[in-house]
Formats: sequence, structure tokens, C-alpha cells
Amino acid sequence: MIATAKPVVIVEIWNGGREVRSWLESRGYRVYRYLWGDRVLEEVETDFAGQANFIAVHEDSKQSVDARLQSAERTSITAPRVKWTAIHAKPAAMS
Repeated sequence: MIATAKPVVIVEIWNGGREVRSWLESRGYRVYRYLWGDRVLEEVETDFAGQANFIAVHEDSKQSVDARLQSAERTSITAPRVKWTAIHAKPAAMS
């Protein structure tokens, strides 16, 4: 499926994920992190050694993915509104 459909892949990387990244790169993928404020993908440095969630994009799809990121409607993230309601328990019966 990776070779034919060339999907965008979200992958969790630990300890740099060198083996996973190498496997993806051998199949024409590059590994990126998403910069939410700028709406762009930034390629992960080859010496990255931490853990993170990355987006792997096949080289044939990179331009279309970039275009979708730029043209997508930006959603607003707001704090949830909470209306607390007190629940009054009846006192336990005394024996």
C-alpha cells in the first residue's frame, strides 16, 4: 500500500526513530513536523534524537500537501464552556 497509494503517514518517533525514518526515506518519503502557526511542514533534522509525532509525506505528494495546508480553513481553538451544576445529596438517615 505504501508503494502504490503513497499515503501521508503520521508516525510516533522515539529515540530519533532512525530505523523508521530510514525505512520511509528508502520509499521516497521525507519526515516533517507541522508548524501550526505558519501552516507549513518543516523537515526533521537528520540528527534528531528525541521523541515526537511526525508527518511522513511522499516526494510525489509534497506540493499538493503544502497547497492543502495553505488553503485549508483555519479552525479556532477555544476553551470549552462549562456550566457547573451542584448536586445536593440527601443526608444519610441516622439510626
